Order: sequence, then C-alpha cells, then structure tokens
Amino acid sequence: MRWLWVCAGVLLVPLAAWAEMPSEANIKAVADAWLAKKPAPGFGATMTMAEAANVQVRYTALIAKDLGGMVGYKAGLTNPAVQKGMRVTVRYIGLTPAPAEVTVTFD
Repeated sequence: MRWLWVCAGVLLVPLAAWAEMPSEANIKAVADAWLAKKPAPGFGATMTMAEAANVQVRYTALIAKDLGGMVGYKAGLTNPAVQKGMRVTVRYIGLTPAPAEVTVTFD
C-alpha cells in the first residue's frame, strides 16, 4: 500500500508544479509593466527551469513586438569571486534587445 502512495506522489507532484505556471495574461501584464517602465506584478509562481525557459520565450516574444528582435545575450555573475561576494552560486544570462532607433550600415 505504501508504494501506491509513493507512486501517486511521484505522478501528482509534476501536476502540482505545472499548476503554478503563470497564465498568458500574467506574462502579458509583466511585459506591459516592463515596457511602460512601471513595477511589474511578478509571476507569483515557483517554476522549474524548463517552465521558466518556457515563460522566458513567451515573455521575450511579447516585448519584442515593441523593442524589435533580440541581438544577443548578456551574462552576469560569471566570475567565481564576484559570485562569492554577491552570495550566489549561479551565473545569469539575459537577452539583449535590438534598439528600434539604431540603424547599422556597412560601407
């Protein structure tokens, strides 16, 4: 009987985590607030890395409508000494949007 509860728990935990994924409306509200340079409501959810990556893709698509395409990535806290000073153990990576008003020409 105990193994039945363990199996049920293993099967239901991912469902509980999935239920915390932010809605499309919540992601849009955060993107709109960011574009308006106002405090964002936040996602209010605990996500796995895979879920966070999914939200990042959806969020980036929303802000790209106003900012244009993404041109690169920005990495932060890549130095172990800086990580120690900031009391973190991970690196951060973000997307760099292409400014709409910048035109690049080549001769």
